Amino acid sequence: MELHVRCFNRYGVAVDSQFTAAYTNPAPGAVQRGAYVRNDVTSAPLGSWYTPTREYQYNSLGGTNTIVRQGVGDYRVRLAGLGIPYGDGYQRQVHVTAFGSPSPDPAVWCAYGRDYRTDPYADFQVRCYNSAGVATDSRFILTHVEGSHLFASLSSQHVGVAKVYCSPGTACTVVGYGFSTNGQPVTVQDVGTGEFDVRVPLPLAGGTVQVTGAPQRTSLGHCKVAFWHHLTGIRIRCYDHRGNRSDSALVWLGFARPV
Repeated sequence: MELHVRCFNRYGVAVDSQFTAAYTNPAPGAVQRGAYVRNDVTSAPLGSWYTPTREYQYNSLGGTNTIVRQGVGDYRVRLAGLGIPYGDGYQRQVHVTAFGSPSPDPAVWCAYGRDYRTDPYADFQVRCYNSAGVATDSRFILTHVEGSHLFASLSSQHVGVAKVYCSPGTACTVVGYGFSTNGQPVTVQDVGTGEFDVRVPLPLAGGTVQVTGAPQRTSLGHCKVAFWHHLTGIRIRCYDHRGNRSDSALVWLGFARPV
């Protein structure tokens, strides 16, 4: 098994970079509710639902995942049968990343936009932008797991998920979702402009961390993992599309470490 990872700066120039990668291949009979789908149609007709390549999608309930392009760089992903009525709290992780060479600008990035919460479907918005912050059609991959981290299939593990919101002039907070397998809370501390630490009550040595940012109205940009340490936690840094630190961020963060 080989994964080809390409890294670019915000101008679309190839650069060497550190990164984290996660690979999931659900085992037959897996009971964890979740799905993944790869969008391989960049410019489908607006408003028309289509089925991406079945070979690169999965649904724990056996349903077919579909996508509709709502506008330039604006997609709605439907995971059949995995919806929960609006207002019911539940723990999950959503991860989105651009895939392939999506456009003439290789620095295109994609992120989680919003949760439509349409029972009986799990519907998520994905929004894609180029390096100038302009909406752009793109291929992407979306993964959704309920009640656990993306590595839910590991038989013995420490896992957790946090959804963190930061806004200018206010303290960063864990909103809606913040849990770990030992039942202790996940906390967050703002340590500077566009920078915050997530403290998790789990050992992180030898583990992995993934982050997906959501573009905010005041700051089109994205977040990344700066580092993590078993004593100090996980450091996240967020930037706008101009490369400046941004205090406006909504971030899905997942962490896992096999026992």
